[in-house]
Amino acid sequence: MDFTILNPHTMKIVGFEISPQSSHMSVKGAKSGRQIEWNSDLKLQWGKEMRNRNDYFGDFGITTITFTDSELEDLDACFDKIEDYLSMHGKKQKSVQTLLDQIDILANDNKK
Repeated sequence: MDFTILNPHTMKIVGFEISPQSSHMSVKGAKSGRQIEWNSDLKLQWGKEMRNRNDYFGDFGITTITFTDSELEDLDACFDKIEDYLSMHGKKQKSVQTLLDQIDILANDNKK
């Protein structure tokens, strides 16, 4: 992981990985002019695999977000996604007194 958000409001951890295809696999030194084409194909395949992984993780509540080449082309969208996780808050806690007051109201309503 490149960085992690530890949210004290939701008690959730979200990992972010900046993962362009070139940092994982690329064709170098090809003798034909196909090197650019091959790397372009690899970039598409890498993006597809990482989207599948993100979807799978999301289905099971595993919070890891991977930004690949296509996502990294729009850095504002990447930061918007990060901001979503930073701005999450848990359910507002009620005080014991508020809960007791609500019980009294329900009890009085049932007496009517």
